[in-house]
Amino acid sequence: MDQMLAPHEITRYLEAYKGRWAIVGGKALEVFFGIPSWREHTDTDVMCPSLSGTAITANLGARGALLYPFVNSETVHEIPKTPAEITPQSYAVKHGDQDFWLFELVVDAQVTETTWGHKHNPEFTLPLTDVIVGKTFNGVEVPLLSPEISLAYNYLKGRPKDVIDLRVCLPLLDVMQQRRFAEIVRQAKPN
Repeated sequence: MDQMLAPHEITRYLEAYKGRWAIVGGKALEVFFGIPSWREHTDTDVMCPSLSGTAITANLGARGALLYPFVNSETVHEIPKTPAEITPQSYAVKHGDQDFWLFELVVDAQVTETTWGHKHNPEFTLPLTDVIVGKTFNGVEVPLLSPEISLAYNYLKGRPKDVIDLRVCLPLLDVMQQRRFAEIVRQAKPN
């Protein structure tokens, strides 16, 4: 491995791990809608429930991967963490001493093995079975966070690239997805 993994490669990389996880963010939108990238992606994000953090990192460790926590949104800490040290946050997953990341692992405190929780309103939850969808990408079934949730979560960050995602993807959502997107945004910003 000498580069960041694509969504179908991540699926193969994690095939021995039997817990819940999903590709999230911009790459999830790209795979879900099946259209070529409309903007540059610097990484591929993988979300797992907070209680699964130790299990997924042990699985990654068995493959020779190391997890480096982010100090802030762009800086990776120099010392990798062991599975026992994993807490809800984001990690750069690297293989051995390579300089590049394979993907970003988001151990999400608002996600359990059965529910997705709203970051800004923990009382707003949805069954995980309703928010993780599978799509075939390069011949592999890839688990994705449903597009309206990835879109809303990123839109709330307010970054320029997320506004681009909104302009491209919002019209592609069906009526139910658009309603759920609006509800998620309303829960975060009631006014």
